[in-house]
Amino acid sequence: MIHQPHDKIFKVTFEDIEVATDFVHHYLPKEILNIVDTETLAIKKDSFIQAELKDSYSDLLFDVEIDNQKGYLYFLFEHKSYQAPDIAFQLLAYMLQIWSQHIINDKATNLPIIIPILFYHGERKWERARKISDWISGYDRFSTSIQKYVPDYDFVFCDFSFDGNEVAEGNPKLRAYLELSRHIFIKDMELLMNVIITIEDLLNEYDPSYFDTIMIYLLSVRDDLPIDTLKEQLTIEGRKRLMSIAEQLREEGEKRGKKRGRKEEKLKVAKKLLLLNMDETQIMEATDLTMEEIEQIKKEIK
Repeated sequence: MIHQPHDKIFKVTFEDIEVATDFVHHYLPKEILNIVDTETLAIKKDSFIQAELKDSYSDLLFDVEIDNQKGYLYFLFEHKSYQAPDIAFQLLAYMLQIWSQHIINDKATNLPIIIPILFYHGERKWERARKISDWISGYDRFSTSIQKYVPDYDFVFCDFSFDGNEVAEGNPKLRAYLELSRHIFIKDMELLMNVIITIEDLLNEYDPSYFDTIMIYLLSVRDDLPIDTLKEQLTIEGRKRLMSIAEQLREEGEKRGKKRGRKEEKLKVAKKLLLLNMDETQIMEATDLTMEEIEQIKKEIK
């Protein structure tokens, strides 16, 4: 199945400028939206998340004019099943990286404004995403002359957890994605099935191929999905699409199985040759295994 499925579906969805623009129109605060020229929205391919955090976060950076000046919208998507209390520090670190790129690469002396947007869809509602000032003991009691030394800032927060307050709005593709995000972790299978049927209805005429993307994502994330029951509830076209995806996955599974089988045979042959005291270089040539793999077999024999 897909590696890092939450990341893949987030990016394949929001890299569609029409979807990103629609999201901005519906979920940016009015005071920001009033000075953002959404017609200038353009995606940048940079990512600022460390490799070890890729399973927990995704990000997208968009160029956009804000108040007639160059600016950025920075989306950080958290897809863990729990909330990171230090999210404000992580967002700030990514924003500093963006600005650092300007200073280092462009020799910039002026920096663009960045509007950070946190998108969350974990299992539980996020009661309150903490700002940096929330971490400072007694911050509210300090005078402004002291508070000014704290690098505090705000960010747009969209909570699409099942118990969150956000309502899925926008064009059918955006609504399909948001409904899926809200329900992806729920235990109620009947409710999840109803959501999938709703998503198919939304996408039937708007973007049927995106339904394939959603189903591959679901099959990657939910191994408890009752395929036979789902087939009965989909339209004829939806059923065909689901079976086509299932067939592709079966063929891919067979290919991987054969590769594993061939590898297992090579390992068995190498083991026999080692027991016969054959030279390791000759074993490498005979089996196409690496020296590291042969050394590992030697350790297991001992």
